[in-house]
Amino acid sequence: MDAYANHMRLQALKIMCKAYQPSVPVAFIKAQLRLDGKPGKGFLNECGIKLVDNGASKADVAMDCKASEIVSVLKSSAKSLL
Repeated sequence: MDAYANHMRLQALKIMCKAYQPSVPVAFIKAQLRLDGKPGKGFLNECGIKLVDNGASKADVAMDCKASEIVSVLKSSAKSLL
């Protein structure tokens, strides 16, 4: 079940990246995908997103949609579901 949830999260992340270009706040991603604690942080590190600093505080960190390689991660994740 976890593999399917991660697959759906990756698809949602890809859609968010297209919809909210050029960047998406990481706090928004975590809230929408229900990524909490260490597993959530691990998921974001694993899926190949690139971060940009949008402000002075750590809360202003965002995903750089153009530099992130979510598409290639989706392809490798889909193979693991088969």
